[in-house]
Amino acid sequence: MDEGYSPRWIVFIVDMVIVEFSLFLAFLLRYNFELADYDKIRFYIGMITILVVRGSLSAIFKTYAHIIRHTSSMDIIRLVASVLIGSLLLLASSIIGRIIITFPVIPITVIIIEGFLTMFLMTNMRLAFKFIFFRILTPYRLSNPVLVIGTREKAVFTREALEIDRNIKNKVISFIDSSNPQKKKRLAGLPIHELNELEFLIVRHRIASIVLAKDDLLESEKEYIASLCKDYDIKMLYAPESWLSGDSTIVEMKEVTIEELLTRDPINLDKTHIHQTLHNKSVLITGAAGSIGSELTRQIARYNPRQLILVDQAETPLYDMDLELKERYNISNCNIILADILNKDRMEKIFSFFHPDYVYHAAAYKHVPMLENDPIEAFRNNVIGTRIIADLADKSGVEKFIMISTDKAVNPTGIMGASKRMAEIYVQALNAHSETSYITTRFGNVLNSSGSVIPRFLKQIREGGPVTVTHPEVTRYFMTIQESCQLVLEASVMGTGGEIFLFDMGEPVRIADLARKLIRLTGRNENDIEVQYTGLRDGEKLFEELLLQAEPCKPTHHPKIMIAERKPYNYENIIEHIDNISLYATSQDEISVVKLMKKMIPTYKSQNSVYKKYDIN
Repeated sequence: MDEGYSPRWIVFIVDMVIVEFSLFLAFLLRYNFELADYDKIRFYIGMITILVVRGSLSAIFKTYAHIIRHTSSMDIIRLVASVLIGSLLLLASSIIGRIIITFPVIPITVIIIEGFLTMFLMTNMRLAFKFIFFRILTPYRLSNPVLVIGTREKAVFTREALEIDRNIKNKVISFIDSSNPQKKKRLAGLPIHELNELEFLIVRHRIASIVLAKDDLLESEKEYIASLCKDYDIKMLYAPESWLSGDSTIVEMKEVTIEELLTRDPINLDKTHIHQTLHNKSVLITGAAGSIGSELTRQIARYNPRQLILVDQAETPLYDMDLELKERYNISNCNIILADILNKDRMEKIFSFFHPDYVYHAAAYKHVPMLENDPIEAFRNNVIGTRIIADLADKSGVEKFIMISTDKAVNPTGIMGASKRMAEIYVQALNAHSETSYITTRFGNVLNSSGSVIPRFLKQIREGGPVTVTHPEVTRYFMTIQESCQLVLEASVMGTGGEIFLFDMGEPVRIADLARKLIRLTGRNENDIEVQYTGLRDGEKLFEELLLQAEPCKPTHHPKIMIAERKPYNYENIIEHIDNISLYATSQDEISVVKLMKKMIPTYKSQNSVYKKYDIN
């Protein structure tokens, strides 16, 4: 039993006292406060009967087991159900008694009156105690003023849950309505203010934290709230979904991150179609321990596939992924396989043993400067590795093969983008010679993925700076990991084979602005953390091309997904070209590898690279 909480037996005794009092008052009301001797006998017999019935049901429904001052709507529902069932049992016994002995133990009218009285007194006793504790006793010791964004049920439940925690000592000052201003209105005894009054309230009440209890906040509204939070050193938190149901259990709230501040409007998925497609299927994911692969695994697992085959060569991340799936998501139909996609014999054994229906190919090398220094490994992993997995998908009769590509494959300026473009061309050419549907999904930078700018900037900020940016004007398109994987699933379901799906990346973001925003979001400014410019890296573009302008495309039924115009490829010619490059890769002839890559992809023009002199004009 937690310190400061009343023992359960005291609550049970109080409830039974209420039951007996209700019965006594019901008899008095029924007989105009004048009880004959035989009515007194029925009352004494009824006292025992009703104690047995109400006490038994209280034990069954455990109406006394919760903490009174934490009473939730579910507790009230259980209490009402217990009382109603008890009254029905008593009514049944009264009717049976009238039939058998023509003398009911408790009159029907008394049972009805007692039921209403018991229900009224028990529920109001709990609510009154909760009100006294949180509205009269608690506020005198609260020290953490809070604002709640939202005016619906979730906001009310959030207010209750926040004020339960005696350790943190929260006090909700007001609700903020961001969409439908309700001037001079109140909710649950508190005033409702408009969003444009937020800064005034922060200053006036010295607000310590702001809790988002509204799911449809616009990104502009969220960014405005976040900027004020950072300006005034205030925490910005999410209200847990469990509070929406009235479950006031104290749980740790999730702090808003920079990822969520950069997202766009929520993506609407055809979840029914996705479920019909992936349900009871065998799904293989390469690069499953990486940022994209692991999130794909989490999302696909929700659609109840028959089995998941997770392949990666990174031992520790794969081990961590296995633990996460078992402990956090309770997923048991996973096969964790430590393997290199370049090991053809190993991969062939995996395909022949598991017979996957769907393959999501996320394994790839992706760091632009590193691959610029090692074009042979980029070619082997991104092109030959893709070819091995794609060929095995064809040989094994896989239904669909979905390749994860990148916007850097559009008019590539470095080895990384060129290798991914070659992989795209190969699977497109193979699609025309296979029963398997080969689908490519292409999108830009993924926020907070391993090796991306967000973790690097945060690390530099924690270390006191400086934050290094390559160029003051460099811009990139960003998506969150969750958003990109949602679109991959949607595209994989709608694809029939041979398509390259392009994702709407929204507006480009200046990396220098992103760095400054991160500095502000960590409670610092540019006087504390310096932004330094280091110059563009090898193979790096100043501006990423907008995918939808870089090549002809057509819309799909999903507003965020387009299809690039298909181009015919001669499969035999592509095979011959890749085999030729492989010979030079085996002999470690980097220059020849790069020259032949440029020959295969005429739009590949190097930038900030020693390979620029080999461009084909």
